[in-house]
Amino acid sequence: MKKFKKWQIVTATGAALAVVGIGSWLAFGKSSNGPEELVNMTPMVQTVKEGSIASSVLLTGKVTANQEQYIYFDGTKGDLQSILVNVGDQVTAGQAIVQYSSTEAQSAYDSAVRAVNKADRQLNDLMTNGVTIDTTGDEEADSKSASQAQRSLDTQVGDLRDARADAVANMEKAKALLDATTVKSSTDGTVVEVNKDVSKSTTGTNQTLVHIVSNGNLQVKGELSEYNLANISVGQEVTLTSKVYPGKKWTGKISYVANYPTDAGQAGANAAGSGQGTGGAKYPFTVDITSEIGDLKQGFSVNIEVKSSTIHPLVPVTSVLSDGDRSYVWTIEAGKAKKVNVTLGNADAENQEVLSGLTAKGYTHAIGLFLSSGISGFYQNIQYLKDEFEGMTVEFPDSKITSAPLGMMTEDCLKWAGEGRSFDEIVANVQHQIDGTSAYIMVDDLNHLVKGGRLSNGAAILGNLLSIKPILHFNDEGVIEVFEKVRTEKKAMKRLVEIVVSDIADGHYQVFVIHANVPEKAEALRQLLMEEGVEGDIPFATFGGVIGTHLGDHSLAVGYIPIV
Repeated sequence: MKKFKKWQIVTATGAALAVVGIGSWLAFGKSSNGPEELVNMTPMVQTVKEGSIASSVLLTGKVTANQEQYIYFDGTKGDLQSILVNVGDQVTAGQAIVQYSSTEAQSAYDSAVRAVNKADRQLNDLMTNGVTIDTTGDEEADSKSASQAQRSLDTQVGDLRDARADAVANMEKAKALLDATTVKSSTDGTVVEVNKDVSKSTTGTNQTLVHIVSNGNLQVKGELSEYNLANISVGQEVTLTSKVYPGKKWTGKISYVANYPTDAGQAGANAAGSGQGTGGAKYPFTVDITSEIGDLKQGFSVNIEVKSSTIHPLVPVTSVLSDGDRSYVWTIEAGKAKKVNVTLGNADAENQEVLSGLTAKGYTHAIGLFLSSGISGFYQNIQYLKDEFEGMTVEFPDSKITSAPLGMMTEDCLKWAGEGRSFDEIVANVQHQIDGTSAYIMVDDLNHLVKGGRLSNGAAILGNLLSIKPILHFNDEGVIEVFEKVRTEKKAMKRLVEIVVSDIADGHYQVFVIHANVPEKAEALRQLLMEEGVEGDIPFATFGGVIGTHLGDHSLAVGYIPIV
């Protein structure tokens, strides 16, 4: 007597997926008439649906201010003169909080102003009176003397203008140092800590003078273990509860999850199998509270329930079979059954999540654009994902750029896909953009380049003294390197425009002006580009936090990308 055989089949037609319903099977069985015969039972085919299996992760955290400001003692600004607020004071953004002695800074600024005024007087006198020459009555000789005098005058005017530019730059730096002696609040809030007893010794670092917390929305900060890291992502919705008010709930959203543990050394030791620290590495996270604050107060400890928001194909649990340590389902392609290995997620009494192996939406191609491999290791680390999506064509071209040009590449990919262009055409278009894209950058000072290891400290000191403004650019490998060194900011901006105009002369490009907190200089740079004939709209963009940190505040850049 033959044994009954039964199996579930997952069918796919084109890009859409379907599964055999529960209780639908094909069987070889024994008929009621006695002889063995083939019994065919028609399976009920169901379309694979998308969803998530109910699951949650429980975390803890502490309620904190959405924004807060710590003002630390800074001996480089001079002697502490006074703290202008007290605990409990309500302050506004821009309000003076701490005052350092400004005598030396004021004197330096006054001296710099006088230098600018002196240069103005000299330049004005030269432009008004020119130079005198002695005439001989010999027309040819007098003409030659006049020409020589004019050349001398032009040289002197140029030198004086350069000297004035240097004097203006020194004045601006002196003004910045003078302004820095007055520390202002960066947020509206309440003063919660004031410390007037600080040490002036070099070891007295990170001494808090004033602590201000915002009066706006609250957030929750905490740490999650490495074991929960894979289940937590930015954007997930959470529910908050407090033991103080057991009957109340608040809602929020994960806004930040750190990529690095709070104690990297201990984490490394744990990973190496030291046997210490059984709790695993800890990663900071932040939750933005989206509901009304109500009775929730700063300092409260709260429980956080993170609900799963990951969408995956769902199949009946009876459709999943096992072969040793592997799981699989049967699909139907072109009328034939095919065994497909799958990776499983969560399951309930009826449905099973399929993490890989099936694609409910029918996606067959994917393209990913990331920071240049020359400035970030993410491009190399992301390559493993190509093997995670069986049956999909995945392309990760190296953008060799960042900021606004990278954003335009992404927008263009979406546009081309919406127009129904082929995947190969989209990839070719992106590569064309990559090959023709670059950016030139002018930094305000050289200190951040030193910290990033791109310039020696000695070279930075000399460069700052000489008002050297290096022009950086993305080379053919997507690495930021020094392109030219130009003296004075004015000349550097002019040279920046010359380079870009030359690069884009033979094509059709979108040009961006990118800056770090210098909208006025960005507008001046845009005007220079327009005066030199750059056509079309030249939008502004701002550096992101990572790039801005490496380049420093007040950095300027011009980026361009071919228009396809």
